[in-house]
Amino acid sequence: MALPLVPLDIFNGTLTDSSRTSPDGFRYLYSARVSGTQPLPSLPDYNTRTAALAAAAPGTIPLMVQRVDYASVRPEAFSQNLLAYNNGQVRDVAGRVRSPYLVHTAFAAAPTNSYSDTGLITLLLASSLEVQSGGPAIAGRYLDFGDGRGYLAAAPNQALSANYATTGPKRIKVRYTYTNASSLESWFDITVTSVEASPAVTSSGAGGTSASRTNAFDGNVPAIPGVQAGGTAYIQLGAGHTEITKPLIVVEGFDPSSVAPLIQDNLPLRDFLASIQTGNNFSFLFSLYNAGYDIIYLGYQNGTDDIVLNATLVDEHLQGREKNNS
Repeated sequence: MALPLVPLDIFNGTLTDSSRTSPDGFRYLYSARVSGTQPLPSLPDYNTRTAALAAAAPGTIPLMVQRVDYASVRPEAFSQNLLAYNNGQVRDVAGRVRSPYLVHTAFAAAPTNSYSDTGLITLLLASSLEVQSGGPAIAGRYLDFGDGRGYLAAAPNQALSANYATTGPKRIKVRYTYTNASSLESWFDITVTSVEASPAVTSSGAGGTSASRTNAFDGNVPAIPGVQAGGTAYIQLGAGHTEITKPLIVVEGFDPSSVAPLIQDNLPLRDFLASIQTGNNFSFLFSLYNAGYDIIYLGYQNGTDDIVLNATLVDEHLQGREKNNS
């Protein structure tokens, strides 16, 4: 049996908008596999593998890859007497001329983390994260970082890198070839939240050199006792922007991390961006980026402070930005 968390048929090894993956989407697909005598690790065991690789190489993002063959009932199975339906039960037919099932392949690749704090993205193609049930053996592994270099070949357990000069979502393609000369592809987005260590520091990468303020950190607003508790502003520039042009200001909501750090961490820009990159078929984050919105995210130092005091923090930030632009 299977858990129908995602439709398997759209992940057939061809690149369509619906087949874009994410870390969560990959796990949903993994959970939807047909269970039984499959030579695949359980999802908790698989998650343990990914955590171990991420801990062993903090500067890399392990790549998760699955290729699973599964079957569906032929549309003509009952009309051609390949299967029989009697008394509310489906039964096999003795001496049938062929199998009543069609074999399909589900293929997906996804990063263990879809965000990077720097423009340098390094993907690790670890063989321990390549799970397969059915089909021929792997012959080749290839990554296309979308930076003009095309597909790059990788050996098992090799890491490949790209250095981006701009923030925003980066679409990465994966191609696996097999010993029967077939190939399957998958793709996903990794969002670069910062390409600079500090404001206005020149950085270089595959896309060229940029001296613009494209980093995520904007500035700290110091706390003023009895006035406001302070906070931090972050920026995620929209497509093609080197400065704030079309701002979309997001203010953090109720955040108990300052008084209950064991229950909740302070919600940073990365977690907010993750919350709006949802689903396999649509990414609100990617849509905002392509539409040219510059996200300004204001996080409170104390999210449980008086709402009037935190509102003052927002007002100070807006007035300071207006003064800088005048």
